[in-house]
Amino acid sequence: MEKLIEKILSTDFYDRKETQDDVLSVTELEKSIKELVLSRKFKEEIKTDPPNLDANLESLMGSGIHAILEEMDKDNPDAITEMRLTTEVEGITVSGKFDRIDKPIWQMQDYKSTQMWTHLFDLRGEKHIPQLSTYRYLWTIVGNRELSDVGLVVRFIRDFKLAVKHSGIRKYVKNQGIELPERGIVALPIPLWSMQKTGENMRMKVEAYLEGMAMADIQQVTCTDEEVWVNKGKWDKCGMYCSAARYCDQFKKYKDRGGK
Repeated sequence: MEKLIEKILSTDFYDRKETQDDVLSVTELEKSIKELVLSRKFKEEIKTDPPNLDANLESLMGSGIHAILEEMDKDNPDAITEMRLTTEVEGITVSGKFDRIDKPIWQMQDYKSTQMWTHLFDLRGEKHIPQLSTYRYLWTIVGNRELSDVGLVVRFIRDFKLAVKHSGIRKYVKNQGIELPERGIVALPIPLWSMQKTGENMRMKVEAYLEGMAMADIQQVTCTDEEVWVNKGKWDKCGMYCSAARYCDQFKKYKDRGGK
């Protein structure tokens, strides 16, 4: 039993292609430039790092949800699922695999496995706009057809039953004047960027990546408070989700100051 658990927790279940300097995934474009460049420059060292047990468990849950829902749509003529699309931006291949397109209304849709706090801090799904906009952009330019200007994010709240009873969460929603969801699944329609804005954002991110890779010392670049997820003085993202944190001088200085 212990060997089985160890094997599960040591495995990253997300679909991650072997990284190449001239290929960027849509997911990678959401990273800070420093995290992206460090993860590329230290990719061989990162492969031998101890597994991130918490992140791997989340990857199992997220991948399981995607696999089940893809199977559900296997014979559905009104859905297109899990298709990988690519385009070239400034000599870099941008690659992404969307979750679902609802053909009757031609809408880009995405599944997210998340926690209640994450949902409450982004009730309108704004943090997903760049990713869904980029998927919509990729689908449109490969010559298929235009999609709706409104995407749909379907969130599966993993800790729903416990969260609705949590005193801190109940206090937060009361103070904010908002309501808890009725169940552990929430659908969020989100307005997508225009094709022009999406294309400009992709070029900006790719150019910043190329500049970062060409820098003699990427450590002089700093992540913003938003990028490190500052929460009551703690940098929540760095220690939990950034694969390059061990190689980041900025995070090391934070730890030296007593950060956890």
